[in-house]
Amino acid sequence: MVYYAIYEFDFDWEKGRPPVGIIVSHRVHAPDRNSVVYHAMHWDHEQLGWVYAPDRCSYFLNSDDNLDRQLVVERAEAERITPAITGGEELPDEDTILWIFQWKGEPPQAEDSKHRWAWDR
Repeated sequence: MVYYAIYEFDFDWEKGRPPVGIIVSHRVHAPDRNSVVYHAMHWDHEQLGWVYAPDRCSYFLNSDDNLDRQLVVERAEAERITPAITGGEELPDEDTILWIFQWKGEPPQAEDSKHRWAWDR
């Protein structure tokens, strides 16, 4: 799993500014090993929840305009910065993230989770 801290402006981390967003991504090789499934989610400030959005996240992460606004961070750092980005919501544990990825963002019984997901709104 890869965790990205997202910043408002280029190289903000060098200026000591806090991140404004977070993306979690994961690539899974299909059983035939000839293809890869890409999963990603981010915190959505408008919906106030985690959103499964691999296409949107991939577009953002691969855009030349955003390359200097993202910083790969370790899981521990992602856990530390997430509450400030989300207004108090913690980063889901990896088992929960993998579960969400398995269901492509539409899991059954999402209400069982302690995390705020966009579909709960």
